[in-house]
Amino acid sequence: MNLDWKRFITDLTIDFVRHEVDPLRQVNPELPITTNFMETFEGLNYFKFADELDVVSWDATQLGMTQTTQPSKLFCSRSTMTLCVRSKVVSRSC
Repeated sequence: MNLDWKRFITDLTIDFVRHEVDPLRQVNPELPITTNFMETFEGLNYFKFADELDVVSWDATQLGMTQTTQPSKLFCSRSTMTLCVRSKVVSRSC
């Protein structure tokens, strides 16, 4: 049930993104479309956004970071967030 919910939410969010992106692409198809994702948020399947976005960035805020956050976890998160979505190059090194 939880997996079905995550798939539903991902599909719903992608549909929302499409409705936001389509008017921009109609005005200027060369305009790169970007958004911020949240580190390793498990509520959405970020890789499914590859067809809709040109650039994905990571919203690096201190919220949720603790003194015990390991540098390797941060590197893994940033590696996962390295999505060159239009060229379909996805870094899944972690």
